[in-house]
Amino acid sequence: MSEPILYKEYGWQDAVGIFGSEQQARVLCDGQWVVFPRTVLCLTTLGVPRQMSHFKVGSCFCWVADKPYDAARDGRIKSVPQEVIGGHEDYPPMHLFVRSGSKERYLYVGRLGPSYRQSYPSSGNYGDADFDLRPALPSHIWQSLGGFDPGDLNHDRVDSALQRLYEKTTTEDRLEIFRVVAEYWHGPIGPEDGISNEELTGKEMPYTLRWWYRLAGGRKEIMSGQIFLLQPDRLEMTDGLLLFYVENQWCYEWAMQPAADDPPVYGRQDQSKPWALEGMVLSEFLIEVCLFEAVMCHARYGASASWIEADTVAEIAKTIRPLPIARWGWCGTQFWACDGAFANVADNGEYQGKKGCSIWVGAKTEHPLAFLKPLVSRWEFVSL
Repeated sequence: MSEPILYKEYGWQDAVGIFGSEQQARVLCDGQWVVFPRTVLCLTTLGVPRQMSHFKVGSCFCWVADKPYDAARDGRIKSVPQEVIGGHEDYPPMHLFVRSGSKERYLYVGRLGPSYRQSYPSSGNYGDADFDLRPALPSHIWQSLGGFDPGDLNHDRVDSALQRLYEKTTTEDRLEIFRVVAEYWHGPIGPEDGISNEELTGKEMPYTLRWWYRLAGGRKEIMSGQIFLLQPDRLEMTDGLLLFYVENQWCYEWAMQPAADDPPVYGRQDQSKPWALEGMVLSEFLIEVCLFEAVMCHARYGASASWIEADTVAEIAKTIRPLPIARWGWCGTQFWACDGAFANVADNGEYQGKKGCSIWVGAKTEHPLAFLKPLVSRWEFVSL
């Protein structure tokens, strides 16, 4: 049995014929799954996320059922064949062929690991499943297939903005840096993205936070995802401070004085602990929030590890420089950035007598992260 050639186009029958004849396989879901005794093929059309199959990040593919299918044989998950679902001791090699809606032929893009997440059919959704893809899809291939636009790749502009943090800056300087970072990751911010003055009337908050709500408070995804910036109607006073940012399970909270223009930020582990100064003012903290959410939720390429030793951290720091803003009290999180590569680095105790960190590195394309390849062989997540 021969192997398909990576990033070569095939007709449906040509792709299937590499592995055998149709009579030797179960052909399911209108030909989107072809299950041979020792191999599984997925041949599918890409489209709008949640409605059609798509790539979530460079190394994660989501297959989406486009109508009701009965592909499984165990009576539980009906959208995908049982053979592709993780949890088995032995599963067959799986090959992925995809096409855009305008193409007849399929592009071979690599191998899939067993599905690690599946959804049951529900109202308006016929079920989907996530798979790891190896190798990670190159950004130029992803762009050619549609569904991926990296946007602004002017790393020099965002680097120059962040470089200003090493100098003495005013609140207005830092807000302009914040805007550059936000637009680098999320595209231009327009008048329609802000919350109106009328909606903010009567709500006491610092000038810096009001500035952000007025600028882009309607684009919640910029500052919320892994952790949440509270919307104006959810801001609340507690212990004389204005609570404004919370960990997703409310295990850590951030607050500040509501009357100052650019007040110091306080944090606490939970409501039983006293508030403590975080070491930065609100405008600095908001830059960090934007970077944190970008790396955790919006980077399409990256890598992460729950624990790496200090020597590896030092090696990464040769390429991505720590920013001159205080660490968060939450896990000692620090923020790094340089030349299109960004990282969130958190303290994570000792293992076998060695100090270590948790790390999540992200970028808009794979190119700024090429230096990581020799370092990530044992990391839990890799999309480079």
